[in-house]
Amino acid sequence: MMMDVTKLLGSQTGISEMLWAVLIVAGYVVASFLVSAMLVRFAPDLRTSFMVRKNFANFLVVPLLLLVEPLFVKKGNRQNSRGVTATLFEKLSGRRLYSRQRYSDYDSYLSREKANSGAKSQGKEES
Repeated sequence: MMMDVTKLLGSQTGISEMLWAVLIVAGYVVASFLVSAMLVRFAPDLRTSFMVRKNFANFLVVPLLLLVEPLFVKKGNRQNSRGVTATLFEKLSGRRLYSRQRYSDYDSYLSREKANSGAKSQGKEES
């Protein structure tokens, strides 16, 4: 037996459906604001708290962020730890993700080369 929502909302309370929609949206915004403020206050290390503090408008999507919060959790305190999502992706795809270390090594190599070439050119001018 299905219940007719319009009869439930409109006839018993005397409030129109548009007003109900406005009240529901306002309640969602207030509840999201309060939940995000409590998260930032009592759980500042969560990724969701960081995202809300970084961009305040994210408080509107706090329920969604809380749903994906377990995906941001790191496994252990190893130096080379990866998120659960990266590990899950590797297992599903059957291939390892590329390491970011390669790019940072390459950048440091380039900066050393630039520094060395600058020192060589200064040494040539003096002699």
